[in-house]
Amino acid sequence: MIKFIQLTIVGALLGFACLQGCVNPSKGAFLTVEETACIGCGACGKVCKYDAIAVIGNKAVIDPSKCQKCGRCVRVCPYDAIH
Repeated sequence: MIKFIQLTIVGALLGFACLQGCVNPSKGAFLTVEETACIGCGACGKVCKYDAIAVIGNKAVIDPSKCQKCGRCVRVCPYDAIH
């Protein structure tokens, strides 16, 4: 819980709406990162052609304003942490 709060604060400072289960008013629901499964390996960020994923505090964070829900990150995640 503490990590989620820390990541939420970091996300808010970076302008992200939130980290899990968010809805972007202009785009609808976007992909989310399961905090307990993500180890921050960065594989998702490397394949994101929209630069929508950053690894912060050893967890992937998806920027809803950039995410296009293409699913490339979902397919490459070795821990099945992105939904």
